[in-house]
Amino acid sequence: MEYFLLCSVLPLTLLFAAILTEQYGKKSKRKLRRLKRKLKMQEKGDCGMSKIIDGLVGKKCKMPIYGIVTILEADDEWLKFEYEVKKGVKAVKVKRIDELNEFEIKED
Repeated sequence: MEYFLLCSVLPLTLLFAAILTEQYGKKSKRKLRRLKRKLKMQEKGDCGMSKIIDGLVGKKCKMPIYGIVTILEADDEWLKFEYEVKKGVKAVKVKRIDELNEFEIKED
């Protein structure tokens, strides 16, 4: 009886450990990629997109998903902007600059 329990519990324990290790590995790979990207940016000494966005604080831009946005704040990594969710309802969002693909500057 003990032999049967040992033979059935041991493989399940090993399977559970393998699943946990795989999930942890995926998270650590993403974290490692993010750190590599950050290190490359620091080695270059400048963040091109963040310098451009710093000059746009307070202006209106058009982003593909959010429509017309007003840029509230920006630093080297993050962008804080306000956009209209529904007519008259505004929302504020904080997004990483390196996640931005494109945006269009609106001239008023």
